[in-house]
Amino acid sequence: MLSALFFLIACEPDPPPTKKKAPEPEIHEESVFRLELDHAGGSFNAGSGFVARVPESSRILGVTVHHLFSPAGGLERELFAAEVERFVLGVHPIGMNSKALPDGGPMLYVQGAKVTGNRQDWTSDLAVFKLPNHYQDAALTLASRNASVGETLWLVHVPHEKEESRMEKVIVQTSNSNLLLFRFIDPRVNPAGASGAPLVNKKGEVVGMNTAEGNDGKNWWGTAHPVESISIKLRAVDEG
Repeated sequence: MLSALFFLIACEPDPPPTKKKAPEPEIHEESVFRLELDHAGGSFNAGSGFVARVPESSRILGVTVHHLFSPAGGLERELFAAEVERFVLGVHPIGMNSKALPDGGPMLYVQGAKVTGNRQDWTSDLAVFKLPNHYQDAALTLASRNASVGETLWLVHVPHEKEESRMEKVIVQTSNSNLLLFRFIDPRVNPAGASGAPLVNKKGEVVGMNTAEGNDGKNWWGTAHPVESISIKLRAVDEG
């Protein structure tokens, strides 16, 4: 009887292989932050930002969305691109555990930056600021090309109501020269305050910058400024 039992166990088929969970990319703890911005009338907290290395350059810059400088960011009106430089008197990145990071600024002029009137084209939604050399090790690399439909990405942000950075897994639904549209894997996530946060691939390279989110009652969706456009604009800022 015992030998028969051993025979049956030996003949059992091997269990199907378990699908390995894709590891999250490694991101420096100071690569992504919340933003506090000073101006003549006081200061305001709005959105997120990240450290980017300008392609084919040794320069690093802080990157966020232009729409922070509009009613969407709590201002009375949208600022023109040339006004942003004069309006912002100080940039204060705030990292994990509400840690104040070294100050950035001033803001830099981004030609054509504005709040988009076309939800299928987010390439005008960009703001850029200087960062000190302290951030060299935290600088994220920009991917050489836009994401592919079906690709898994991660939205990296420091929520305003949380103490630690978050990585939210997303799936690309649409990708073209003007728009990156993605769906959050976890339908319960609330990405509020993530405007300006980077979307990274499995290598930790930036493939887009989050611009807006929405919920259709079942899933959270997001849109982003695609990386090829960001790279072109950062090169122009660096050369200007």
